[in-house]
Amino acid sequence: MSIKGQNMSRSLDLHNLTLAQAKVELDVFMDTLPKNIFEVVIIHGYREGTVLKTFVSKYNHPRIKQKIKTLNKGETIFVCNTL
Repeated sequence: MSIKGQNMSRSLDLHNLTLAQAKVELDVFMDTLPKNIFEVVIIHGYREGTVLKTFVSKYNHPRIKQKIKTLNKGETIFVCNTL
């Protein structure tokens, strides 16, 4: 989505990462997320196992207001607080 040239959503692909790598990537991503971003699509996959999917579903961060499971089982949407 774009409002007046501002990208209001972002995505992060965690495919092929270990759990430890995914945690670091997601922590840095969420900590540095611009204040105007209100939606984040986390691509975790599911066909190679559910470790990353489970991690993302339990992940907590102050910016996350809501988590949405989509029809695509390999992604989760975080609705974020805008600060």
